Amino acid sequence: VDVVMSTFFFMFFTSLMTSRSTHKAVRTGAVAPLEWVDPPSLIKEHPPRAFVGSIALAALTALLLFPLIAGLLSLLDADVMTPSEFIWFKALFVGVMACIVTPLVTLISVTEAAPE
Repeated sequence: VDVVMSTFFFMFFTSLMTSRSTHKAVRTGAVAPLEWVDPPSLIKEHPPRAFVGSIALAALTALLLFPLIAGLLSLLDADVMTPSEFIWFKALFVGVMACIVTPLVTLISVTEAAPE
């Protein structure tokens, strides 16, 4: 349960902060926006907002990663961890997620139209 909540909150706050700062950079002209060649119909009809998009991305990621992480921990027989093992696990987990999430959210934010 801790891993699911950590995943959700890490994804939510990273996505929210990254998307807002990227939107601001696009709006001020510091970063040129990228345009979709053929945007998905969901994006055309309902342009995402930073808060709602961050919650959706966090929930989706937590739901998709939970079975993978639970299975991996079960295979490694890591049901019980010492405090230092737990700290190392969480640090590695968040570090890997940061390397994947931050560039992905930034790219998505640059392709969105700047919010009003």
